[in-house]
Amino acid sequence: MPILMMAQNRNIEINWKSNTEKNSKSKKISFSKDKSISALQFLPTDEELIYREQWLDKGFADEKSLKITNIIYGDLTNNELKNLNKKIVPDQLSYGIKSSSARNVIYTVIDISPVVKSSLGYKKVLSFTISYTTKSRNRNVRQLQITNSVLANGNWYKFKVEKTGIHRISKGFLNDLGMNTDGINPRNIKVYGNGGAPLPFLNEDNTIFDLPENAIHIFGENDGSFDANDYILFYATSTLGYLGEKNETDFDTNINPYSDESYYYVTVGNDPGIRVQEMIEPSGNPVEIITQFNDYQFIESDEESPVKVGRKWFSNRFDIESEQSFVLNFPNIV
Repeated sequence: MPILMMAQNRNIEINWKSNTEKNSKSKKISFSKDKSISALQFLPTDEELIYREQWLDKGFADEKSLKITNIIYGDLTNNELKNLNKKIVPDQLSYGIKSSSARNVIYTVIDISPVVKSSLGYKKVLSFTISYTTKSRNRNVRQLQITNSVLANGNWYKFKVEKTGIHRISKGFLNDLGMNTDGINPRNIKVYGNGGAPLPFLNEDNTIFDLPENAIHIFGENDGSFDANDYILFYATSTLGYLGEKNETDFDTNINPYSDESYYYVTVGNDPGIRVQEMIEPSGNPVEIITQFNDYQFIESDEESPVKVGRKWFSNRFDIESEQSFVLNFPNIV
């Protein structure tokens, strides 16, 4: 697929003079927005401080080509220092660029850390210059090699998973699906499926055109018979889970926007299937004891679509009720 590379340059100035407004509940610092839809904010998790600017583009930015030059720093005011969460300020400048498209319009967005910690104290970024290349894709010359699907041969049985994690398939479950498990060789049992993640937003990013085989573990397959106490274990993913990317401003969701159900397929082939391989257990004394970890939960239900089409869905309408409460349970929270 031929790709035409085009160089782009852009000067960006952070308008610190528009004065921030501190909100103690949302922990955000907001600025008046200009035509480029820029905003400086503390993320709700307080894990990252970013300045984000977005603009219309003529091509998709090459993320690896981004260069930042002509950086001008300044001192923070006493009020800015007071409201700053110093724990999330990086020691050096961090940045990234990404493009996305909607309705044949390409948007490019840059994220950069507006405050850095140096040997001279905390410094804020006043302005900088970015340079990057864009890729203009010629879609007309792309040809995909189409072959028969794995579903074209054999007997296939479909089942749904509702939660992400390890799933257990028993002999009785396979029989309920319609499979005759008497006389089959369990070594030839195979499970296929892509899980519940959505298709990529861009069609050209779709590279998987068939069901992949999943690694499974079958207890009791060594005797060549799938008996009543034998069962299958495998890892499956549902349609729930963090699927968005922070740089994709038009796609930030915890659920599959296209489907509420995740399906897998089981069959018995003519040769052995893929199995989970044993790992070598570590030996020796541990060098680090982990006592804390980050956890993540979400509340999201797609109930409202203003235009009744597309991926923009919303929930928890605020009209009659101006205040709502939500409860998340984190056992042993630190």
